[in-house]
Amino acid sequence: MTSLTNIRSRSETAIIVRLFGLACMLGGLLWWLLNVSEVIGIPLGPPVVGGVIGVVLLVGLMGGPLGLLALRATGRLKTGLAGTAITMVGLISYLIGQLLQTAFGFATQEIGIFYAAGALLVGIGTLLSGISAILARRLSGWRRYAPLSVGAYYALMIPVQVVFFIGPNGAPSSTLLAFWGFAWALLGYAIFTNASQPPHPKGR
Repeated sequence: MTSLTNIRSRSETAIIVRLFGLACMLGGLLWWLLNVSEVIGIPLGPPVVGGVIGVVLLVGLMGGPLGLLALRATGRLKTGLAGTAITMVGLISYLIGQLLQTAFGFATQEIGIFYAAGALLVGIGTLLSGISAILARRLSGWRRYAPLSVGAYYALMIPVQVVFFIGPNGAPSSTLLAFWGFAWALLGYAIFTNASQPPHPKGR
């Protein structure tokens, strides 16, 4: 009876983890879509449509840190838990800004602090989570490095944005932002495919 209960519990956990993974993949692909639409100059519809997509994608991206937490991908490392918490706070900050802009029509300049704080916190949080996932060694194969890809891409992107785009033009490159979405989608895929994998025996 206990064995059946454990099997059912693992099965239910795997389903939840897969949902988190799918949500993160969707969020990453929508992030890419929104930014690419700006690059090629093809609007997705009225501004409110882009705003709604922005809200959906941010909720989806939360599946990344939540999925890693459900998988116990960072083991007992405190830096991993801190990274998850910081990432979630950053995504919530992003979400607040997006909701204010979509529902109440605030200009980007008026609520820019929510986006700026969100980006910084997400960058720091995903770096901590990514490093912790590698050290904990609980994810299998290439998936162990997927969490770090989100934080590492952000860390490499920011100096390029500041020097070549934000400094001269006053705005970031949507192309560089778009490819950050692929890193999130990769994280979601790693979570989804690792859902039914047993923890690595060297996990901490």
